Amino acid sequence: MKLPIKYHDGKRIENIRAAIRASARRYSARPAIMQKLAGSYREISYAELLYKVEGLGTELLARGFYGKKIIVYGDNCLEWATVFLASVCGLAVAVTVDKDIDASELARIVKKTEAEAIFYSPRLEENVAALPIKKYSFNSLEALIEEGTAKLARGNTDYLRLSIDESDLAVISWGKNQSGEAKGVMLSQKNICFDLGELTKTLICFPEDVFLSVLPLHHVYEMTCGFLYPLISGGCVAFCEGLRYISRNIQEVRP
Repeated sequence: MKLPIKYHDGKRIENIRAAIRASARRYSARPAIMQKLAGSYREISYAELLYKVEGLGTELLARGFYGKKIIVYGDNCLEWATVFLASVCGLAVAVTVDKDIDASELARIVKKTEAEAIFYSPRLEENVAALPIKKYSFNSLEALIEEGTAKLARGNTDYLRLSIDESDLAVISWGKNQSGEAKGVMLSQKNICFDLGELTKTLICFPEDVFLSVLPLHHVYEMTCGFLYPLISGGCVAFCEGLRYISRNIQEVRP
């Protein structure tokens, strides 16, 4: 016997920037992200997340990255999320790369995508060192954000007013297939936002809901279902410390 599928009215997602801004307005003080820092989880509110995204986006636009491809290479974390969102909110194409890809494969991806910059987890410094593009450790993010927010305070709102065409390329997701070869999946704003809209018809996320993000964010499934969906719905994304810590993290964040 087939069980009936219940559909809700759902909502149309215009683009990722509009959805994130709407969440920041509606759920400003609520936690958007939880990340383990100095032994305990810290909550990052929707207002703080938007502050970081718009500050970073403003600075990267001023540095000439409009319309370029920006690689995000590293562990699931607030910094990964900030770079990704700053890129896809009208600035650039986010090239999300499996953190387990080695230096030689990473160099091939840089050449193939014609990427202009890479943001990476500090522990992956050795894999990034020889790349002939601009390199930014996640540790440098706060300084970039502050430079951008200073520009915003002086009236530079160019980043906030960037146009977004739903048919434009937004993300190239690079991961290894079953044969071990790295392949890129190209997604437009429309591709991603259609999936998000369909999710709102079949699932209801409440602001009190916490999602424990375990899969790598470069996976399209995790990026869409476990990261963007809760953020457009007012939920909270808690980043797992790693597979060996799942049990402990579940007790800590109660997803």
